Amino acid sequence: MGSYHAKLSPSSADRWTSCTASITAQEGMPNTNSDASRDGTCCHQILAECLENPDLDLQSYLGRVMSFWTHAESESSGEDWHDVLPDEHFDCTDETASVTVTQEMLDAVHSALGFVRQRVAHTGGTLLVEQRVPIGHFTGEEGAGGTSDVILMYGTTIEVMDAKFGRHKVQAYEVITPAHTDIVTNEAVPEVVRANLQMGCYALGAYEAHDMFYGFQDVVMTIIQPNIHHVSSYSCSVAELLKLRDFLQAKANETRDNPQYVATPDNCHFCRASGNCAAQTQAVIATTLDGFDDVDKATPRPVRENALGSLYAVIPMVTDWCKAVEARVREALLQGLPVVRNDGVAYHLVEGKMGARTWRDETEAETALKSMRLKQEQMYTRSLISPAAAEKLSKVKKVKKGETAPPPPLGATQWNRLQQHITQSKGQPAIALETDPRPAAALAAAGFDDVPDADNSDLF
Repeated sequence: MGSYHAKLSPSSADRWTSCTASITAQEGMPNTNSDASRDGTCCHQILAECLENPDLDLQSYLGRVMSFWTHAESESSGEDWHDVLPDEHFDCTDETASVTVTQEMLDAVHSALGFVRQRVAHTGGTLLVEQRVPIGHFTGEEGAGGTSDVILMYGTTIEVMDAKFGRHKVQAYEVITPAHTDIVTNEAVPEVVRANLQMGCYALGAYEAHDMFYGFQDVVMTIIQPNIHHVSSYSCSVAELLKLRDFLQAKANETRDNPQYVATPDNCHFCRASGNCAAQTQAVIATTLDGFDDVDKATPRPVRENALGSLYAVIPMVTDWCKAVEARVREALLQGLPVVRNDGVAYHLVEGKMGARTWRDETEAETALKSMRLKQEQMYTRSLISPAAAEKLSKVKKVKKGETAPPPPLGATQWNRLQQHITQSKGQPAIALETDPRPAAALAAAGFDDVPDADNSDLF
């Protein structure tokens, strides 16, 4: 399953089109996977296999293990189902991680699977799954490609779909200019949007690969996020898509000919150079020191109008920078390398706080406690199950094809009766931009005629 990964990849298009220097800044730095990304890869593989073979039983994947391997000598990496990889394969790998398929993962795949199959049935289109599509014609990277989860072709329309199994909402489009009122003419200006750049890359690749046979006129880009029950689609003409190609091509050229550093929270968050980038460090220091007339005395200046919002916007970048620098220091010390301050005082590692105590073997510990004649209530703790756990008891369990599911411990009527015993507190208001589609929260201050301006000077 492993394959060559383009430097100017679709998944990082938002970053390399903004911070065009990020490509060279990351050279030589390993691209490590997180637990979340490995879970997503596993879900994508199950989705692809079930779309390609409708007779496969989705539940048969429960408990299967996917192994992720790396081999430094050959600079290769990949993943596959553990039960199909020969044992000798692992003898030549330097590192192996794994993911075990859970029911939660299968439920998410089931939802995405149903959506795609519904689209195929509705359009009657030709379905292509996990197709590698060319992107080098606009990135300038010879032989580069990206993998589109789903390509659906019908009439003069080509649709690309991308399943995302994370919980951060992603739209199939991005707002370039929010709707606003022109300060000169006082006229309403509508928002300006364009395709999500990652989806645009997939659409351009699919168009390049298949237009010769279809003569496409329209493009649809769809993002499916089953874990948060979210679907987002963006439609445009081929002409608009080709304008996006020109933009991507110009930015790709800039990464080689005139790379520019643009340190922002979004650009720096997943960049492998985070914490080791002069532009990011300069931006963080400039931000954290802004507001002080004298750095030694750290005397706060009055906060300018609207400055508080601008400072809040860079908190994610500052936080990421702090974490990245701490990780670099820890890694250096673990390798025995010196980490010294400007005044000559060095850092070293000391023993940290010990973890929580656990029984080496619960069965043996239980036997030992029983031999000490402890009472049941002294040995065990008991708590009522949560409403979420109770709801699971009202669901019919999924079983293999041909088997009959047993009735759930709680019937529908019983679960409905339990609703009157459940309460749920409201969440704390979350901070979001006014462009966020969620409605504004009702505030206690909304009922007052006059609310004095907030004094934010104590934050600086």
